[in-house]
Parts: sequence; structure tokens; C-alpha cells
Amino acid sequence: MFDNQTAGIKIMENIVKTGLKIPYSSSPDYKSGLTGEPPRVAFETPLSEFHLYPNPTTNAITVSFENLDDKQHYHISVSDVIGKVLWMNAINASKGKIILNCSKFADGIYFISINEMETPVWCTKFIKLK
Repeated sequence: MFDNQTAGIKIMENIVKTGLKIPYSSSPDYKSGLTGEPPRVAFETPLSEFHLYPNPTTNAITVSFENLDDKQHYHISVSDVIGKVLWMNAINASKGKIILNCSKFADGIYFISINEMETPVWCTKFIKLK
């Protein structure tokens, strides 16, 4: 088992190794920032879908997912902008969603990622406001 800092470093190393390219959504529900839209991740598993809402948030975010392989071991983590892992937990693939209380996080930008062992499956950013 990794400690949080080692896990954060491994996640970032894997993202760099995979050459993560972040395309942009054309969804009108996600207007923000200079580009007008937040990043969407290019390396989702072919049959899986992930959604994060609300974004930005003040108290809690929900990550919903479909079609994760029940035989694989997934974990979800939240990192700050410098890669420090603030929270990590295993995912029960059959549940379909996770609700994360982020009311105690400082205002700012965070990254949430889902990994299968050490391999990134999905990653996106969210904004925490007062």
C-alpha cells in the first residue's frame, strides 16, 4: 500500500507517461475559466463513463461512473495543484457513485482521479468555492 504522497507522485508520473491530452467539452453546462470550458480527459476506459457534479462546488461533489469492471481494483484520489494527495479511497465498482464531502477543503482547484492499481483511468479538475 502506498502512502498518500507516494500515491500522488505515482499518479502524476503515470499521467506524464501516458502523454495525457485534455480535450475540451462543448457542453454548455460547463462554462468557466479563460477557455470557457473545463478539461475532459482523453484516457477514459472505452466502455466506462464518468461524471463529476456540481462543478464548482461549495460542500460536496458526486462522481458517478458506469461500466467499471467489478473484477478490477480501483481507487479514487483528490490532489491539490502541486500533486499532494489530500484524500484517497477504494471504489466499489458496483455502487455507481461516490459522494465526497469537500467542505473543509480550502478554496481552489483540485484534481480528482480514478486509477486501476497504478494506471490512470480518469482524471479531471474541480473547483472548490466558499
